[in-house]
Amino acid sequence: MLQPRYPAARPVERGYLRLPHGDLHYRAAGQGPLVLALHESPRSSLSLLPVIDALAGRYRVVAPDTPGYGLSDPLLGDAPAMDAFLDAIAATLDALGARTAAFYGAHTGAALATAFARREPGRVSALVLDGLSAFTDDEVEDFRTRYLAPYLPDWDGRHVMGLWSRVKDHSTWFPWYERTPARRLRRAPSDLEPLQRSALGFVQSGPHYAKAYIRAAAFQPNAVLRDLKPPVTVMARPTDLIADHLDRLEPGPGWDIVWLDESAAAWSGAIRHGVAKGRAPDAAAPGPPPGAQTRPGARFVPVGEGWLHMRMTGRATGPVRVVLPGLPGDVEALAAAQAAAHPEDLVVVISPPGCGASDPLADAGTGLDGVVAVLEAALAHLALEPSSLAGEGASAVVARVWAHARGGPPVEYLEPLAWMAPGAILPTAPLLRAEAPRWDGAHLTSAWFQLRDLQLYDVPPGAGAPVRVRGSDSPDVARLDRLFRAYVQGPDCADLLGRVIDHLRVRPGDGVPEG
Repeated sequence: MLQPRYPAARPVERGYLRLPHGDLHYRAAGQGPLVLALHESPRSSLSLLPVIDALAGRYRVVAPDTPGYGLSDPLLGDAPAMDAFLDAIAATLDALGARTAAFYGAHTGAALATAFARREPGRVSALVLDGLSAFTDDEVEDFRTRYLAPYLPDWDGRHVMGLWSRVKDHSTWFPWYERTPARRLRRAPSDLEPLQRSALGFVQSGPHYAKAYIRAAAFQPNAVLRDLKPPVTVMARPTDLIADHLDRLEPGPGWDIVWLDESAAAWSGAIRHGVAKGRAPDAAAPGPPPGAQTRPGARFVPVGEGWLHMRMTGRATGPVRVVLPGLPGDVEALAAAQAAAHPEDLVVVISPPGCGASDPLADAGTGLDGVVAVLEAALAHLALEPSSLAGEGASAVVARVWAHARGGPPVEYLEPLAWMAPGAILPTAPLLRAEAPRWDGAHLTSAWFQLRDLQLYDVPPGAGAPVRVRGSDSPDVARLDRLFRAYVQGPDCADLLGRVIDHLRVRPGDGVPEG
């Protein structure tokens, strides 16, 4: 079965809401009155796991990925207005069946929550604002032109190291590009994980990362603060890069301004106190909205203690075609291509365990049998019976083993690799090596160049088997970036690729012919 990639103090649900602009991913836990938690940019609901833990014992906490961030579809247009983000918040409440909620927001999330409370005060029972910004006009312009440097993937990988340098410098100078003594922060990062999660946020949001960021930076809270109706708590920790913005705010009567220390208990206590100040918000029913099981779109399915990610396209009532993407794979592009090729089918593209947004296997010693068991459990949960299977690249072997275990259905092999053919020489070195995060960022550049080689060769140089050229003569940077995004999210995909090779070493008869 699966285990959470990011363990939390309590079980956390994963799911999607279908909004007018597309799919909105969320994490959630608890039961009771609804608290909507909004994250900072360019991160995702992953950063809100401590907030969920602080509140889920008493509330139903739903933490969505802001549109364009994490796993949520972006809003339409190159520069969506603040109102477009607020419309998405209103649609989120509607999809949850709640008229009102208490709100927690961090940085960008704090600005969005404040703006929403001004626009729709009847839907907000309390506001807890963690690190609310109040930039000057000059700072906003500097933010727009220098802080929000574009994310521009390049075949040579320069953007990857530039991203890591930015993430590291962000904890050394503020703003990160003013590397002067006056801007030097008098502390050093002691934990690598926040840097890695920040880098992941940039990679996941890609070219969309600045869209909510700039709306939050340009938002002028003092123009609306005194008019807010719900109880407001504004707080900041001393390590917050904009903690001094608390002194710039012009609070209304009855506000709580909380200067926190480094204590996690004080932080979580301030959040609970701020949420409890308001009238009781609506209760939200746990679980996905009715009818969400088999409608087209993205979804998570619980398997064991973790979650398997998939995307459904096509006819909800058509024959079920299950497709496994490459290791790693471009799920969105594959789903679109399969839906076009099989317009009468319900196409279900499943990210295998440990790949993309799917959680990893709990038992590392189960070979491909453990993978097949997870896939079977997911289909059983959805009450789906496949009429056909397909596997892309190395996943063709997984699809073949799966079909053999269930006695059918027929399998289609999409872009099989040379080393998978019966009798082929198997690689003796890993085709992908997942590296733990490193302070020098080499884990990210290593991933980029390994994936680059796998776009150029069936068997890349140094893998211990004859090198085989593949693909077109022109590098596809956009596709490479999508594969990089999937692999950075799910580095355990390297383990699954190794399992496929080990399986063929023991059972060469399960090989897949070329062509």
